[in-house]
Parts: sequence; C-alpha cells; structure tokens
Amino acid sequence: MQDDAPKNDPDLSHQAAVVPAGRAAKLAATGAASVVVPAIVADAGEHATRRFLEFFAATIRNRNTRTAYLHAVSRFFAWCEHHQLRQLADIEPLHVAAYIEVLGKSFEKPTVKQHLAAIRMLFDWLVTGQVVAANPAHAVRGPKHVVKTGKTTVLDAPLEKWMDLLIYYAEDWDSTFRTDRTLYFTQEYWYLFTACIRADALGRPLARKEAIQRMRVSLSEDAKVERIKRAVDDKWLTEKQSGRDKVLRPTDKLRTAMDNHLQRTLAEAQRVIRQLG
Repeated sequence: MQDDAPKNDPDLSHQAAVVPAGRAAKLAATGAASVVVPAIVADAGEHATRRFLEFFAATIRNRNTRTAYLHAVSRFFAWCEHHQLRQLADIEPLHVAAYIEVLGKSFEKPTVKQHLAAIRMLFDWLVTGQVVAANPAHAVRGPKHVVKTGKTTVLDAPLEKWMDLLIYYAEDWDSTFRTDRTLYFTQEYWYLFTACIRADALGRPLARKEAIQRMRVSLSEDAKVERIKRAVDDKWLTEKQSGRDKVLRPTDKLRTAMDNHLQRTLAEAQRVIRQLG
C-alpha cells in the first residue's frame, strides 16, 4: 500500500478533520470551531457521528492536543478512504499497521506515536459507545522512540507497555459488563461497583446515599439513582431498605465477574512485567 492520500494539510483552526473531495460530510459545532465529520464516520449513522464529536468535545480538554488528534484521525480516515475502506467495521489491525508503517516514512517517531495514540483512543471511545465491536488499533505497536538525556539513554518501552495494559484493562472491563440492555463501562459504574464490593468485604453494606457520593462524575443525583436502579435490575447489585436509607450489596454475579476480570488483568500484568524484566 502506498500513501497517496492528500499531502497538503489545511489550517485546522477552522476545520478539524479532512474528508476527501466528492464524499459527503456532516458539520457540527464544537466549541468555537466547526468539526467536519469524516464520511466513513457520518455514513455509520447519527450515533457514530455524535460519538465522534463527543470524543473531541468531552474527553480532550487541551486545545492543542485536541487539534493534533483531530488532524491525526482525519488523515487516517482520508487514507482509509483512498484505499477503499468505506465502513468503520472494515478497518482491521492490518490496515492500521500498514498506515503506521507508511506514516513512519514521512514523519518522526514521536509524531507517528501521537497519530497512533489518537487513532487508538478514538476507537476505544467508539467501542465503549457500541459504534464498533473492537478496536483495530489495540494490538498495533508504534515505533520505538529513544530519548537521550546527557549520557543516559531512556527507552519509553515501559510507558508504552503500561499504556497497553491500561487499554487491556479497559477493554476487559467493557467486555465483562457489556449486556443487551446497557454498557457499564462508564466512570460512575466503575466507582459504584468497586465501592460496593469493597464495603461488603469490610462487612458494612454501602448505603445508597454514600454510593451516590462515590460515583464521582458530573451527573445529577437523579441520574445516579437511575444508574443504581439499572444495576439492580440487571442483578449486579441488591438493594434493601435499612432504616432511613437503602443499602447496596454486590450479587454473586458481580463478584464472579469482578474476580474473573481481576484474574485476566493480573495475568496480563504479569506477562508485561516478564517482557520488561
């Protein structure tokens, strides 16, 4: 594969993503700038489009990082378009690896690693939003970058492995708690489930009022109560009246899921440690 995609990158202060000419794109306002949604995303539907916009609007607060990541993913999707990849589901690890290989011929290693990070993080967001089933960039490795400080050479391999492990943890959590009704990979459920299991292990069930406080996200109290109700309905938690409040306990279903999640994550962490050893 050759990188025949457009080489001239436009000024990203007014548009954040590049879409090849002749293909439809959707515009949406994000902050003070307009974001052009790549055709491959727009063609996946309204939910995919909204998820794409939310990634840049909600998860990346630094303006320079947001601009760099928008540029990176737009360039990747333009390359996909050029190579006849018309749907998000068509993109496979082989394609991401081929793109990163091509990118390395024109850019320095830190830039290539940043582009791969942007692609990987975006697809993580699309996976957790149930836009795509898997992250095609998850297993793709970027180039090794060596940073020299004085006489000391510092390899960034440990940091890269740590990032890979965090991604593995997130994806395993996602697959553990995915149900037909909802997706539990959100911060509020992470705080809720871990707090309930820890409190139960200490012999004191978690009061619902305390559980709401532990769900450290910017949601209204009503929204948090609704999420607790959903977890109870899906039999991850039990809820019983105790005095003036209700108490929450983890079910055997949650304990088993969390234990399996723990064992898989520990095994992966041990594998990474052996590689770095």
